[in-house]
Amino acid sequence: MLGIWMGSWGFKAYGERIDWTSRGLNPDRPGFKPVVVLLAGTFDFSFTESDARPPGSMPPPPGTARFEIRMRGADYYYAKRWRGNPGIYQSFDSLTLSLPDCSGTWDYSRTGSGIRGEGGGNPVSDDSLQVGRRLWRGDEFIGAAAADAVSSKGETERFSELKQFGRFQIPERIEFTNSSRREVLHVLRVEFLNQPDTNWFQMIYQKYFDRNGLGGPLWKTNLNEAGWWGERTP
Repeated sequence: MLGIWMGSWGFKAYGERIDWTSRGLNPDRPGFKPVVVLLAGTFDFSFTESDARPPGSMPPPPGTARFEIRMRGADYYYAKRWRGNPGIYQSFDSLTLSLPDCSGTWDYSRTGSGIRGEGGGNPVSDDSLQVGRRLWRGDEFIGAAAADAVSSKGETERFSELKQFGRFQIPERIEFTNSSRREVLHVLRVEFLNQPDTNWFQMIYQKYFDRNGLGGPLWKTNLNEAGWWGERTP
C-alpha cells in the first residue's frame, strides 16, 4: 500500500511541476549552441487491437505515464517511458536508444496475470521516427520551425503549442501515432546541458543490450537514468 501511495504521489508531483525556467545552461545567452537537450513530462497513451497480445485479445487500456528524452545531437538519442514500478499492476518501463552504429528497444511490464515480460535489442531503423529527434540537424540544434507534422513508414509526429527558449522553439505538445498506438506527450521540463557525454549513451547500451552487460556489474549500477532504475531528483 505504501509503495502504491508513493508511486501515485510521485506521479502527481511530476505532473504538476510545470517549470519552463532553465535548469541548465541559459538559452538566451548570445551565440549559445546546445550540446545536449532534455525534454521531460507526461504522456497520454492508447493502443489499437493490432497491438493486443495474444492475438484476438482486447488491447491494453489507455492511460497516462511519464517520459524523459535526452539527445546529444541527432545521433545519440535516449527516450524512457515509464509508469508505476515493477510490483504494480499495469506498470511498464520502455527504453529506446539510438547510437551512430547501433540501436534498440527494451521493455519491461507487469501484466494482469502477474507475469513480467521483458525484451531487448530490437532493431530501430534509421528512418523510423523518434519523438523529438527532428529538433536536431546533425549536431546542430535547430528547434521547431513551426507547428507541423511529418510522416514516415506509417508513423506520424506532430508538433504544436510551441514555446520560445532563446532563439529556439520547443513544442509543448507532441503527438505520435503508428499502427499500434497513439501518444500525446506534454513537455513540462526543458533543459539545455553539456552532459551526458557520448560515453554515457554507450554505457546505457552495454547495460541493456550488450549480452556481456546483461546481469553484469552495470546492471546494478545507477547511471542517473530516468524511471524506476534511477529517478531524477527535482
